[in-house]
Amino acid sequence: MVLVETQLSRQRLRKYLGSPYSVCRKSDYSMTHYRNYTRNQCLFECLMEDVHRKCNCSAPYFKENLETKNKTKKLCSFTTHAVCVAPILENFNYGICECPPRCNYLDTHHEAVQYGQYFSPNDWRKMTKESPMVLASMMLYLDRVTEVDEEVAEYSQARFINALIINFNVKINRMEEPAL
Repeated sequence: MVLVETQLSRQRLRKYLGSPYSVCRKSDYSMTHYRNYTRNQCLFECLMEDVHRKCNCSAPYFKENLETKNKTKKLCSFTTHAVCVAPILENFNYGICECPPRCNYLDTHHEAVQYGQYFSPNDWRKMTKESPMVLASMMLYLDRVTEVDEEVAEYSQARFINALIINFNVKINRMEEPAL
């Protein structure tokens, strides 16, 4: 008998147009410490910058600058880490960070986890001499991509600007008409 964990997952593909339609970042947007943009990496980089600014040092587990291959600041001493860095890590307000989502990303979330027993015709204890317990895991995707959120432009950028100009001109003309 083998204990089997089964996870059911759903995936959602999100596609945003970016400026001027929505706020998002392209995945090739370069940051100081990471090559490709993700929202989580942006938030961590924002935290690192706050520590650098307030403590004037870098924690040993902070990433190196991509270009220089060095830490952005000198390493924090044990005391500075305890007095300055640790409180920032514990109480950091991620709301101050400007980290929009990526323009295209695949979001996976787990729907359910089930446990069951699997009976094998072979004696699994002989196959796993090192470990007395065997745990197998299986992940089932309900569909490869179950939902797609795609932002679509109703106007081309040129058409949108043209509509703004026409609307602006109409308002100007109304203001210039003499009152009767």
